[in-house]
Amino acid sequence: MFLLIFGSVFHHQNVAVAGGRIDEPVYYVPGIIAYGLIAATFSSLVVSVVGYREAGIYKRRRTTPLPASAIIAARGLVAAVSAVAITAVLLAIGSAAFAAHIPGRTGPVFLLDIVVGALVFGCLGFAVASLVKNPDAAQPVVLAIVLPLCFISGVFIPILELPHLADRYWKGLPCARPRGRSARRV
Repeated sequence: MFLLIFGSVFHHQNVAVAGGRIDEPVYYVPGIIAYGLIAATFSSLVVSVVGYREAGIYKRRRTTPLPASAIIAARGLVAAVSAVAITAVLLAIGSAAFAAHIPGRTGPVFLLDIVVGALVFGCLGFAVASLVKNPDAAQPVVLAIVLPLCFISGVFIPILELPHLADRYWKGLPCARPRGRSARRV
């Protein structure tokens, strides 16, 4: 939905990126894919793990012969599969609606980025879930982490249009866009 909203609002504009200018809807496709990946892995894991833990579901599952590692792996796998599905849907929408595409030579790297991103954000989701003690606090904690991350990383606002103060902090963020020669290859 975000992709369609941003793509239709900024349909006749273009944005400066390293190496030139591109249509703004095309710019938003990878950013919204990153946001979808974060929502499918990090956000959903934090909220669901905290909710299940506080409802006592994990304690009840300890009485079954299923090891805890299998439950954790299954939750992570569901999040990763959701992230891949969201990526596929957003790529299809981006291609059909905005003529965005992934060059063939970068396809394997893109797939690797999605898998590694799902893994990393899944692990971060489990880690943050261990710190959140109340299910009512899970969603606000997630939003307090995800929204600044997305704004500073250029998901919602192109990086070159951010104030210079924010530009200084984007470099180490997980969904930050590449700059320089690496940006031209994608």
